[in-house]
Amino acid sequence: MSGRVLVVDDNRVIRQLIRVNLELEGFEVVTAADGAECLEVVHEVRPDVITLDVVMPRLDGLRTAARLRSDPGTGRVPIAVISACTQHEVDQGSPRASTPFSPSPSSPPSWCGSSGG
Repeated sequence: MSGRVLVVDDNRVIRQLIRVNLELEGFEVVTAADGAECLEVVHEVRPDVITLDVVMPRLDGLRTAARLRSDPGTGRVPIAVISACTQHEVDQGSPRASTPFSPSPSSPPSWCGSSGG
């Protein structure tokens, strides 16, 4: 399995943890510290999958996902919401933005395999 993943999380340790696990699985990984940075780099990075934390400064994960979905250039890129939030909390925010959802910490293959949309 290979591909490029854009990992978006405001917690540097979590970003690094996800990065290392994905790289061990053969993925190329690019990171962003929040939703605003994600939107700044996504067209240059051209990821195959994007992972988003929910709670982040400047622009949270649900709003980021909504913007990604509404952009013709990124609307078809699979998004995995990786968060310490519960599924219920994510569902209350935006049902369009939360597919698939995986509580953090998570096993990368569990969400990488399911997001191959």
